[in-house]
Amino acid sequence: MKSIFFLMKYPTCVPETLIRKFNGQMNACIQLGYEAWYLEWNGEAFHLVCVNTGEKRHVMNTTQKLPREKYYHTLYFIDMYRAAIRAVGMQKFDKLYIRFLPTFPPAVRFVGLAKKKGITIIQEIPTYLGKGNDDGSDQPSFVRRVGLKVCNAYAQLAQRKMDFFTIIGVDAKGTFAGKPAMNINNGIDVTAISLRSYQPQEDGIHMLLLASMCDWHGYDRMITALQNYKGREKIILHFAGNDGDGSLAKWKQLAEGMENVIFHGGVYGDELDELINRMDLGVSSLGLYRIGLELGTVMKGREYMARGLPFVYAGEDPTIEKGHPHAVQVPNNDTPIDMEEIVTFAKRVRAEQNAAQSMREYARKHMSWEMEFERIFNAVDGGIRQ
Repeated sequence: MKSIFFLMKYPTCVPETLIRKFNGQMNACIQLGYEAWYLEWNGEAFHLVCVNTGEKRHVMNTTQKLPREKYYHTLYFIDMYRAAIRAVGMQKFDKLYIRFLPTFPPAVRFVGLAKKKGITIIQEIPTYLGKGNDDGSDQPSFVRRVGLKVCNAYAQLAQRKMDFFTIIGVDAKGTFAGKPAMNINNGIDVTAISLRSYQPQEDGIHMLLLASMCDWHGYDRMITALQNYKGREKIILHFAGNDGDGSLAKWKQLAEGMENVIFHGGVYGDELDELINRMDLGVSSLGLYRIGLELGTVMKGREYMARGLPFVYAGEDPTIEKGHPHAVQVPNNDTPIDMEEIVTFAKRVRAEQNAAQSMREYARKHMSWEMEFERIFNAVDGGIRQ
C-alpha cells in the first residue's frame, strides 16, 4: 500500500481549529488507497500516528520552559521539524504533504532528507495572495518583521526541494517557486460533520458567525447592517469563536449596547451542534477583499453546506453555483450589506423541509477532500485531469 506523511500542527493538548481540515485530508487519502501518517503532539512528546490502524509510535520528548500556549506558537515549530526528521527515519513514505508553516533550519534538513529517501514532496500554500503577498494588515513589530524575514529565507531554501505545490487563493498560473503547482479548493470530510437538526426559534431570526475572529472574516459588516436595518423582524447575531488577530475586541466595541448581538466565545463539540440546530443562517467570510482576494474557498462555507445550514457569503467560490438556493452572496467590498435581502432569504429557507439533506448532498458531490486529492495525485503522478 502506498503511504503519505502529513506534516502540520496537530496537538491534542491545546485547541487547533484546523484539525477537522487535516482529518478530512487524511481520510480522503485513505479512501484513495493510501496509508496516512501524521505527527501528533500531546504537550510532552511527539508521536507518529497511522490513521488507518491507530498505531502510535513515540518519536521524541519536548521540554520547554515557556507556558504551553506560548511554546505552541513559537518553539514548537523547531521541535516539530526535528521530530519530522526522526519520523522519516522510522517509517517509509511515498509522499509527503506539508502545510506551509513558519520555517526554521531543521525544516531545510528535513526536506533534504526526505528528498534523499525518494519521497515525493508536496507543499500546500493555504492563503496565496499573489506576487505582492500583502494582506493589508497593520505593520508588524520590529522583532516580528525580523522573525518573518528569517523564516521566509529558510522557506525559500526548503522550497527548492519541493516537487509540487498546491495553492489555495489567487491563481498561481501553474507554477510556484519555480516548481509545478495547481490551485485547489478547501475541501471537507462530510462524514465527520454533524447534520443540522433544525429547531427554529420563535423569538426572531438567528444567525451564526463562527470563526477564530479575524479582520478578513468581515463580521463587523453584519453588525453595521443590523444597526442600519429598519425592518420589523428581530435579528439575533451569535458570535462563536475566540479572537484571532485582535478584531473581536473591536467588534464587541462596535456592538456595545446591542442586546441582540451575543458573543459566546469558543464553542465546540456537542455545544456547537446544539447552537447550530437553533440557527436559521450561518455567515461565512465577508471580508476577503481585505486580504486582496476576490476568489476564495472558505472552509466555513463548506462546513455550513455539509451541516445543512443555509448561509451568507462574499467573494467568488468556484464550488458554489451561482444562485444556489441555500447560499446568498453579498458584495465583496465595503458597501453596506442589505439586511432586508438576508431576512427575505432566511424566511424562505426556514419554510423548506429538506434543505439540510439537499445541502449535504451538494457538499458531498462538489466540496469533498477526496475529489481534491484525486486531482492532486493525478497531477503529481503526471496525469493532470482536465
